[in-house]
Amino acid sequence: MATARGERDLEKWALMVRRTRDCDGWRELERLALLEADESRNDPRQTLERLGLVAGSHSREAGMGDRMLSLARRYGVAVSAVALALLLTLAIPPVRNESPTALLFAAVMVISWHGGLEAGLLATALATGAINYFIMPPVYAVVLGPGEIVRISVFVLVALLISSLNASRRRLGEALHQRAVRLAEADRRKD
Repeated sequence: MATARGERDLEKWALMVRRTRDCDGWRELERLALLEADESRNDPRQTLERLGLVAGSHSREAGMGDRMLSLARRYGVAVSAVALALLLTLAIPPVRNESPTALLFAAVMVISWHGGLEAGLLATALATGAINYFIMPPVYAVVLGPGEIVRISVFVLVALLISSLNASRRRLGEALHQRAVRLAEADRRKD
């Protein structure tokens, strides 16, 4: 039988995951459910269903709606983060004068870490447009001379590198997680 502490941990993670829809939270919750399943000899999916986190197979349309909502959130957060970084850059003169792309790089980093490659690419495109229109002289005009092309190209290449490294980290994390789940299931079947 599962321990009371294990049950509290599962319930705590279930509440957090329901609120944030956090991918890492789902992984941790699956890990905790597997540990509880090992102790109680229950199926981990039963534990997740009991906590209200996994619906039965009949709710495929609900899953599609959740995925669309998740995409809208990721892209909405990407737009919001770039807008916030741009506003802060424009509002803080030392940042605007000394390193105008620093906060936009940070926005791309956070978005690609949290939202994945596609959201990181969207943030890169938005930040590139913002740099060209709001920061590079002449301000409020799109001018692409040789100097501007070099500066924009460097920004885009570094932002793409950031996004691709985060995508690789995410794929590796998911592969490791899947392997851990398979190993835990194999161990459970042995017993």
